[in-house]
Amino acid sequence: NDQANQFAAFLISHNIKKESRVGVFFKRGPNVIAAMLAILKIGGVFLLIETNFPKKRLDFIIKDSRLTCLLTDNSTLNLMDHGSIGKSLCVFNTENFSIIDNKKHQNPTVTINKNDAAYIIYTSGTTGTPKGILIEHQGLINTLLNQIEILKLSAADNILCSATVSFDASIWEIGGCLLSGATSYLVNDKERKSIKKLSKIIQENKISVATLTPSILRLFTKKTLANLRVLVSAGESCTTDLLNKIDKNCLFFNAYGPSEASICATINLCKRNNKIISIGKPLKNVTIHLLSNDLRPISSGEIGTLYIGGIGLGKGYINNKHLNDNKFIIQEVTKERLYNTGDLIRLHPDGALEYIGRQDQEVN
Repeated sequence: NDQANQFAAFLISHNIKKESRVGVFFKRGPNVIAAMLAILKIGGVFLLIETNFPKKRLDFIIKDSRLTCLLTDNSTLNLMDHGSIGKSLCVFNTENFSIIDNKKHQNPTVTINKNDAAYIIYTSGTTGTPKGILIEHQGLINTLLNQIEILKLSAADNILCSATVSFDASIWEIGGCLLSGATSYLVNDKERKSIKKLSKIIQENKISVATLTPSILRLFTKKTLANLRVLVSAGESCTTDLLNKIDKNCLFFNAYGPSEASICATINLCKRNNKIISIGKPLKNVTIHLLSNDLRPISSGEIGTLYIGGIGLGKGYINNKHLNDNKFIIQEVTKERLYNTGDLIRLHPDGALEYIGRQDQEVN
């Protein structure tokens, strides 16, 4: 917190104000967390940027997001092509920051509103141009408080933080730790890319909570995951074979949610006898709607498109009015703002929601 306040004081002294978009360009470590907190403290909007991004993607994100400034350090400063950044972007090397007086240890006195933007997250752009989404404070906090309540996170937990910072799963992992008092095991880039090293970290540090994609989860042995209290599958379609990976005492959750809906929109506590893996029920303050092509509610047994509503919805895409108009709609009867996920879901008679695939095959 002292380091975050130091960063915040520096930004304020350099006229970085509320709603300023600030890039975070560090190798994985405590600086990432301190920078996130500092930017939130001043009412800014953080954008976590991978240090190993190809030059073309890095250039696009920096220009498209219209950053006010970028936080970096000596280890990452030389990874950037300053000629491509543009004259309008200030690059601050945090190793040059210094605390002038004790007041800089104090929390900034900035009023933050629930509808203020908290961060920008970019889709992968696997099948097209990456799209930047603005997420509000209320959506982020709602997701994290739901996470803490549902997973029963506490100071007794050791939480694995292994998601790449370019995906919002990293914000889920870090934020859940900070708000619950749990211990965060923020693995470095070499560790997160090695199943052998991750397995060792999970076992030696008595990790109790982990969020993993199904493709990564399949690479772990049952022995490695034996002492987990909670395992969350997220980021990809989950299948029943993964239930065999966990100990009978471990709670296995399937979490679902697009970045446009503040990381997570629904979650399901899976049972060993499940014939399908449902995406579950919506988080508190989140609504879901299964609609046909003509926007009518579907019946049991039918497949419909999933629409999401509630306070988790982001402000929309940056610099893309056409896409915003197509993906975010107003429901005619309730006047509720909804996001069209493009995901096809089958509604089962028992209420289970089975993920089928995408309408457009887009990878977000």
